[in-house]
Amino acid sequence: MVVNTVKLILFKTFFFILSYIVPKDDKLLVFQTMFGKGLREDPKYLYLYAKRFLKDYKLVYFLSEEEDKEYKFCNIKKHKIKPTAFWKILRAKHIFIEATSLRKINLSSLIGRFNIILCWHGFAYKKMEYVKKEYSFIKNWLIKLETKKFKLITASYEPSKKWLEDALFNNNVKVLGRPKNDIFFNKDVFSLEKPDKKFSLKRYRKVILYAPTWRDKDGQIEPFSEEFLLKLNKLLTERRWILYLKPHPFTKKIKIINNLSNIKDISKEISDTHEMLAHSDILITDYSSVMFDFSLLEKPIIFFFYDMDKYQKKRKIYLNFRKIIPGPVANNESELIATLKNIKKLTDNKKYKEKMKKFKDTFNYYIDGKSSERVFKALKLIKR
Repeated sequence: MVVNTVKLILFKTFFFILSYIVPKDDKLLVFQTMFGKGLREDPKYLYLYAKRFLKDYKLVYFLSEEEDKEYKFCNIKKHKIKPTAFWKILRAKHIFIEATSLRKINLSSLIGRFNIILCWHGFAYKKMEYVKKEYSFIKNWLIKLETKKFKLITASYEPSKKWLEDALFNNNVKVLGRPKNDIFFNKDVFSLEKPDKKFSLKRYRKVILYAPTWRDKDGQIEPFSEEFLLKLNKLLTERRWILYLKPHPFTKKIKIINNLSNIKDISKEISDTHEMLAHSDILITDYSSVMFDFSLLEKPIIFFFYDMDKYQKKRKIYLNFRKIIPGPVANNESELIATLKNIKKLTDNKKYKEKMKKFKDTFNYYIDGKSSERVFKALKLIKR
């Protein structure tokens, strides 16, 4: 703990001083997902957009030391935050990240003369507390110093803009949409992992994705009992449906029975949840912001709230969930399997479709697949 803190302080000090000495390269753009974990979230989509449309820019994508995948597709070279890459970081005109971390060495740790663009990874509808009453004055002052540094913060709709401004003490928030949602409108440009081919999805009548949010605990979740999984697998097999499990990147795994024919955990095979969302017919989720993203497709979403009371005690939610979501809601395993059995009846009707459209329009200010373009226009890297 002490060693890591010392390393972080040295990292910040080193870059802070040199950032005022080393000149910027106006044609160099740097990207990193949180902690460099995989090729995903908004930095990935901004990178791919820039690669296709900003031909005269040099692009660098940072991946962590722990990242064991070699991203050879799209000619992406793996860069790590180590001395040989320091020059690129110092020279970058803009640095694109998707989340902040106050404790680990990553590109969000930089302070000094840097243009850091924070593409917030969620919808900011859950309470975020960086500054806390129990912290010392000095600690809160340092946290504010960290969060105020961002030159641009992207938001998806107007209320989240206000929540981000309040949480980060930063007024550089603009409603530009979520670049990662551009994949729903243009798979050719933004799809790299090709799950439709990787998993031969055409074999199945329905592709279902379970994508839960992260819980503040040990990294493993157990939403399903063994008895339920066996029943569900039988139903899926009979209907020629497939259920893929894609936990949050910080969730180590979802505990399930191995070798089920029609229920598969793909967390080690697919880095980017949005790649799977773009090829799914039904989404099962909980309090994850993927609900807002997937609503752009106006396909059925099942809300599995097996631990809502427990979750809300730890994470305050700004919205009245049960009032605004289009449904259907399953509070336990028996309700979930009943909902799946009757999904067509529950969602293939005028009332449900109207609720889904209202939900989509409320939480997605832009519905055009041009969010990546808007970010670069806001930075004046593309002429309007």
